[in-house]
Amino acid sequence: ENKERLLQQIIDETVLYQMAKKLRLHRQSAYKDQLKLERKRLLINLLLKDRVDDQVTVNENEIRQYYDQNQDQFAAYQQRRLSHILLETEKEAKKVRRLLRKGKSFSKLAKSYSQDPSKENGGELGWVSKNQVVAEFGEAAFSLKRRGSISPVVKSPFGYHIIRYHESRTQPKQSFEVAKARIQQTIYTNKRKELFDSLLATSKDEIKVQLDQ
Repeated sequence: ENKERLLQQIIDETVLYQMAKKLRLHRQSAYKDQLKLERKRLLINLLLKDRVDDQVTVNENEIRQYYDQNQDQFAAYQQRRLSHILLETEKEAKKVRRLLRKGKSFSKLAKSYSQDPSKENGGELGWVSKNQVVAEFGEAAFSLKRRGSISPVVKSPFGYHIIRYHESRTQPKQSFEVAKARIQQTIYTNKRKELFDSLLATSKDEIKVQLDQ
């Protein structure tokens, strides 16, 4: 069944290709312009594969060294399940904070007043680590002591927040084996960028481009 489907696809493409040639569409300037563009992209991709991608290697020793030298990236860390209400002005935020003190539902107030997409879930942000959020928000959220407690109004570059702390958990330290694939990708990406930047700099030295005024 798959072979028949593939064969039919090849036949369809061949028929359409021959029809396009019969109509002399390959003589049109739009086709020629697109062809030039594709040739240019293909040559650039071949150059990058030959001089950059095929040159990048990452060995076990490099991965291990990165792991040992960046222990803070793999250390155990705390996450908190948080909700928040985001307001545009301090006045609005203080109003909502007063309503919370009177016993109004955090979830309902989030749905009514919050400017953040999380309002659809009653302000729920899920599990958050401190480094995932802007500093002002993180400091306030992770300084709350009791589960269920609500922060004062907190100002950040996004506006004015009221944060609720639900519960916390600790993510364990990542072992070398668990972190290995991510480290390998990080090293590969960094090496590739260095090679790309070097190739581009060398090419600019050898090939001069003059801008038409």
